[in-house]
Amino acid sequence: MKNVLIALGITALTVILLEALTPLAFIVSLFSGILFGIGTAVVLLARSRGENPETMAKEVVEAAKAVVTESKSSVEERAANEQLARTYETLLLSGKAPTVVPAVQELIMTLRSVVSRALQFAEASETTFNVVKLAKEDLPEAVRLFLDLSDTDRAAKQGEFIAQLSTLSKKIVELVSIIDAGQADAFDAQSGFINLKFN
Repeated sequence: MKNVLIALGITALTVILLEALTPLAFIVSLFSGILFGIGTAVVLLARSRGENPETMAKEVVEAAKAVVTESKSSVEERAANEQLARTYETLLLSGKAPTVVPAVQELIMTLRSVVSRALQFAEASETTFNVVKLAKEDLPEAVRLFLDLSDTDRAAKQGEFIAQLSTLSKKIVELVSIIDAGQADAFDAQSGFINLKFN
C-alpha cells in the first residue's frame, strides 16, 4: 500500500510539473495519470480477490471495448432512424406521391428493424455498412429526387420506383432471416444487395 501511495504522489508531482510546461504536456500527463490510476486499481482489486491482475486487466479492457462499440452502434442507429423519420415526413408533407407512400413506409419499417440488429450482429461487415447507408443516405436521396421530378415524369416513373422499393424491402427481410439464423457468412455475402438501389 505504501508503494502505491508513493507512486500516486510521484504521478501527481509529475502532473503539476508538466502543467507548468505546456497545456499539451499537461493533457498527456493527465491521461497518463488516469491510466496509471486505473492500472493500480486493477492490481489492488485483483490481489484483494486473489485473482491474476493480468486476467482482470484483460477483462477491464474488453468491457471498455464493449462500451465503446455499443456507443458507436447506438449513434449509427439513432442517426439512421432520424433520417428515415425525416424522409417519411418529407414524403407525406409534400403530398406529391400518395401512391408511393405505402412502399416507402414498408421499406422504412424493415430498415428500422434491421439496422440495430445488423449493427449488433456484424458491425464491421460491409453488408451492415450498406444497410446503414441505405437508411441514412440512399433512400432519403432517392425520395428527394423522386419528389423533385415534374408531375409528368413522377407519374411515368412511379411504377418503377415502387418496384425498386419493394425489391429492397424483400431483400432486407431476407437479411433479418439470415441474422435470426446466425449465419455470419451468408450475411457477409449479401453485401452487394445495395446494387439493387435506385436508378
